[in-house]
Amino acid sequence: MLLRSLLHSTFFCGILAFSLFLTYAGCSSSRHTASADRDEYEEYEEEEEEFGKAPAPPPPWSDPRMFIAPAEKPSDLLRFHIGSPFFLRLKVTDRDACAPFSGQPFYFDAPGSQLGWGFREISDSLLFPIPPGSCERVVMLSSENSNRIAEGTYTLKIQLFMDADHRVNSDTIALQAVRSTTGADTLSYVRFLQEQIINNSPLLTDPETMRALFAEGTPRSAESEIYRAIILYRAGNPAAADEALLSARRLGERRSAPLDENAAAARDALVRAIGRGTSSR
Repeated sequence: MLLRSLLHSTFFCGILAFSLFLTYAGCSSSRHTASADRDEYEEYEEEEEEFGKAPAPPPPWSDPRMFIAPAEKPSDLLRFHIGSPFFLRLKVTDRDACAPFSGQPFYFDAPGSQLGWGFREISDSLLFPIPPGSCERVVMLSSENSNRIAEGTYTLKIQLFMDADHRVNSDTIALQAVRSTTGADTLSYVRFLQEQIINNSPLLTDPETMRALFAEGTPRSAESEIYRAIILYRAGNPAAADEALLSARRLGERRSAPLDENAAAARDALVRAIGRGTSSR
């Protein structure tokens, strides 16, 4: 029951008690409704009152100083399952815009229309480590907001409004939303786990839930074992976290593909944190 509550709260719509057959939540709600659009417009108006009118994208969109890529690896295309969260890493070349949450982000498609998808910035030094000396930020689209996107390919670019005379423009990335007919794959499952960690879900401290999340039949991978290790470490069990890291290494040795870049960085950050006996966020 605990696992059912957890998965219902994100992007899975049900579990068969013994087989853990996973499908996505809210499958009947695959696109924005008129009501959702009104809510987003009202939210945008509230943002205007707080931050001032959203800046129009400059015509043409020029001089990008922020470069968008999937958190997992550099690419100009991010593919995601509808109902699955995803994460974007922003590499910023403007040092004034390095600090997380500085400036006000606005999201546009390539022609310049503002997107109301509901992105939010996150910061977690263990889950999404930033290399020393680099200038990077991370944004997330939640499973709830992802579930509102219609199937198709979209474009995204971001503008950070620092002040009236200072805006930081990004390049453009393509986002491909696809509907899964077979449930979660390993990448979607990893993104689901990352979202649970970001949201600090209390169910992640429940032993029954943890057993079910990583049981046989779930889309386990070397990456998912690394995030299991982070969960265990933050629950105060570094010995179990070490065992999960060993499991991740064994799973990684069985395949030819390397770890995705974020998982590898998270693994290294966790190893350092275990050595220091600290739990950084």
